[in-house]
Amino acid sequence: MAQLTRLILALVLFATTASACEVVVGYRLVDPAVDLEALDFDIEITGDPALDLGFYHEQLYEPVHDGDDCPVVNGLQGGTWIMPALRIEGIYPFADAACSLVVETGEVVGEISATTRFFLATDDKYEVQAFPVPVIHAEPNEEQDIEDLFGLSATLECTVIDREGRTGSLIREVVLVDG
Repeated sequence: MAQLTRLILALVLFATTASACEVVVGYRLVDPAVDLEALDFDIEITGDPALDLGFYHEQLYEPVHDGDDCPVVNGLQGGTWIMPALRIEGIYPFADAACSLVVETGEVVGEISATTRFFLATDDKYEVQAFPVPVIHAEPNEEQDIEDLFGLSATLECTVIDREGRTGSLIREVVLVDG
């Protein structure tokens, strides 16, 4: 009987200490606050504000003209996107960029607005090589496949504006293709 009592006491002691030693680790990722506008870019802005749109093909920039194909690609982390290159002149390289994509039926299938840092290109223009614009059907059809959009004409409109109000805008009529 004494042995049974010691065994029960040992089990109770083990059970209470085992649960007390359980370690639960939680992770919380917090991005540090960064004010990119506060960075002191020693850049002289000259010339008239202008925006150019294009796409990179094998590391070469090609401007988009009316009637050109606009490839829609599957993102590595999901979604479908167009990724135009935005190139600016006469605009501070930290600016608000916005693009919209409206197909010929009038449906808005892409829209994005973001404060963006542009990087110096080899020809002394500032650019974002791939500005992600999501491509999905408008509500209530956002769950539908977008294959029906391929071959349709679409209006791609982008605007870039810096904190001083210098603005560049461009509209191109493109054809959506599977990229």
